[in-house]
Amino acid sequence: APRPARAPHRVCVVTGKAAKYRDAATNQFFANADAGALLRENPPPWLRLGKHGSAYHEAMLQIRSEREDAGEKATATAAAPRLNFDGSPLAPGQNPGDPDPPGYFRGRKFD
Repeated sequence: APRPARAPHRVCVVTGKAAKYRDAATNQFFANADAGALLRENPPPWLRLGKHGSAYHEAMLQIRSEREDAGEKATATAAAPRLNFDGSPLAPGQNPGDPDPPGYFRGRKFD
């Protein structure tokens, strides 16, 4: 006997749980009222984009630019760690090759 057709498996885009509901505006599935409210407040990036070409392509460009912006901020604020000749971090005020100052071991403070 042939197998009965299965209902399509629907997953909530917010929680990852089995979805019971579908948002009519975005056509996205969600599991409960909280997930639906969150989906309406903050839709996925491909739904917020304009109609200029492929939504997937525009979403990937937006994600890439956000990552580059975050990377520029991270590199601009974080200085490269100062290292000793053996690769261990230096304590504040310590120069490479100097012995560890009191209260520090291999650049880390201890009590």
